[in-house]
Amino acid sequence: MIAGPSMAALTADGILPVLPDLRVLLRDAVASGASVGFLPPLVEAEADDYWASGVATLRDSTRVLLVARDEAGGTALRSPSCSCIACAPPGVRAGADAGA
Repeated sequence: MIAGPSMAALTADGILPVLPDLRVLLRDAVASGASVGFLPPLVEAEADDYWASGVATLRDSTRVLLVARDEAGGTALRSPSCSCIACAPPGVRAGADAGA
């Protein structure tokens, strides 16, 4: 039987070991033209600042960071600044805190 991807919610401390992966993922998304609030080329320091700002929202439990990893260790995620239903704070309708 082939196992599928695994998913986990990372804590503020749990994000620290995967910051290099998250930086690569964000830079790749921006370089590929994803509309995520940055223009290419995204420098490493700017990507690091983005993820560092997300740590505070994880620490105060206003957001969750969901990470999916495939068997090879590849990463997909939901951003700490995302306002979708998966990332919305408890009791808040998706998009409500983003002015949507």
